[in-house]
Amino acid sequence: MNPPAVGLPQSIGIGKGTVSLDDFDQTELVISIGHNPGTNHPRMMGTLHELSRRGVPIIVFQSAA
Repeated sequence: MNPPAVGLPQSIGIGKGTVSLDDFDQTELVISIGHNPGTNHPRMMGTLHELSRRGVPIIVFQSAA
């Protein structure tokens, strides 16, 4: 079982993410911790490319494990 499926219900009561891609229309910064959207969330990649074109900083923290 993947970590969000375990951790999210325990912490917020629902087993899926709470962010809508529409939220990115207003964002000024994206921080990605511990996941690879190109592999795990391909639908999000177009949004990230658009944000980058608009000059929105995208910061990624990924372990090398």
